Amino acid sequence: LTRMPLILQFFNSELVETGAVYQTTPATVIELERIASQSNPNAYQFPISSIRRVGNVVTASSTPTSADSWTPALPIQVFSVTDPSFNSATLSTLTASNSTFPLTSVSADGATLTWSQAGPDAISAAGYVSRPIYTRLYESSQEQLAMNDPWWQSQQGQPPTRWAEDRAGAYGYVLAPPPTGNFYMNLLVSTRADTTLTLLSPFVVPDIFVYAIKWRALAYCWGKDGVQRSAIMEKFAGGKFAFYCMLADRFLRANGASTANVRALASFSQASYAAGMKG
Repeated sequence: LTRMPLILQFFNSELVETGAVYQTTPATVIELERIASQSNPNAYQFPISSIRRVGNVVTASSTPTSADSWTPALPIQVFSVTDPSFNSATLSTLTASNSTFPLTSVSADGATLTWSQAGPDAISAAGYVSRPIYTRLYESSQEQLAMNDPWWQSQQGQPPTRWAEDRAGAYGYVLAPPPTGNFYMNLLVSTRADTTLTLLSPFVVPDIFVYAIKWRALAYCWGKDGVQRSAIMEKFAGGKFAFYCMLADRFLRANGASTANVRALASFSQASYAAGMKG
């Protein structure tokens, strides 16, 4: 996964520390790919006329809007409802309570929304439902930040506009300017599984790329000291691993390689290497 990050994960609503230059990443992060800041709840709000929760499913009726205003599965925020148990956010500023709900469905006219929320059955009214807007931050480096403005760490602003990786100590990232308020950042990262594994733990990579793990492990085995050490087999297994990394790179970059093409290339690779070994 370090050589070819196949698994990407979206960490939604990572609360950053106010005034801090250095921010921490989730424990399973390999490398940051993109960072965006979440807008205030009232930036794109729609009034709620009625809202009810039955069987942990919430149905809300809002002022009729175009159905194009909503996209199922993307997050929404709810605030200022008369019954606060429906709320996921506050109206003032982004706080630790400002979570989101994945939107489940949207009616044809865009006026009725549904999402899942655990809680007792209830009926209420008023309040707003909003669409968080994610503003992508410019990727930079600490050297570039320092060259552009040597005093950037002391010039706090709101909101941050740039980010840079920080690999000193625990892997994290730098926000510039340092946030003066509570912000939610959305992280798109390459990630790995938990460090605690058992014999029954599944692979996090797609099945088609498990072969790469197999050949990388065999390369390590044949490269270790002992009676089974074989430089030729180590090189052979390393070549297989490199080939699968090349396939993964083409697949991720959509470089003319569909899933069917990747499977065909993998099958051809297996057959050609087997024929070479027999020769």
